[in-house]
Amino acid sequence: MISLRQFAKMAGVSPATVSRIFSGSDSVAPVTSTRIMELALACNFRPSVVRAASRRGGTRSIGVVMPSLDVSYFADIFRGIQQELFREKYLPILVDSSINPELDAVNRLVDHQVDGLILGLVRETLTPSAFKNILQLNLPLVITGSITAGLYGDVVDNDDVTGGRLALATVLLVSARAEAMLEPVRTVIGEAGGASVWTVGRSGKLLARLCAADGYDLRRRLVPLVRLLNGTAGLPKLWSL
Repeated sequence: MISLRQFAKMAGVSPATVSRIFSGSDSVAPVTSTRIMELALACNFRPSVVRAASRRGGTRSIGVVMPSLDVSYFADIFRGIQQELFREKYLPILVDSSINPELDAVNRLVDHQVDGLILGLVRETLTPSAFKNILQLNLPLVITGSITAGLYGDVVDNDDVTGGRLALATVLLVSARAEAMLEPVRTVIGEAGGASVWTVGRSGKLLARLCAADGYDLRRRLVPLVRLLNGTAGLPKLWSL
């Protein structure tokens, strides 16, 4: 396998220039960068990012411990983490805590010399003493989700109250009686939302918007609205939050 120095000599540039190009630096002329990348592709050359980062005091990797990604909520969180880390040229190393205990996952990630940790601690298997040992590693650490009593650190969590206020349940009625239903709908909704009616061709459409202080209250307020529109007390199969 060709080394960095060998490739730099072949390309007629310094090893530092090659490193800057592969690290995404914009300090190298675009023409030179393009030429070097094309030559690297032809030679099947790829520098060791980990080795280069280690010389700078890091591995450009972040350990991420998340519950099962079968749950879309956690999958969406990890998708956002990956997008941001890739943008900053970091590599996420993911461990599923539904397969490996959280402490074991953290230990393995630390063994791989990650530059930081993002922990989704929903299973709450970390004891305060074990968590204290993690903090003593002096690694940047962010916790997602509710934190267990006795643990502390930088936390990114849901604000259920504010989230509930910002959440919006929408129900759309397509019917010739849409205009006649507008005032009854507004009476049911009160000041917790709004409703509007418009006509497309011969079809009337009524859009009702409902918000509340939390998810439970939102559901409680939504049931009578659906009962009014559908004639049933059950929630519709499709509604948005």
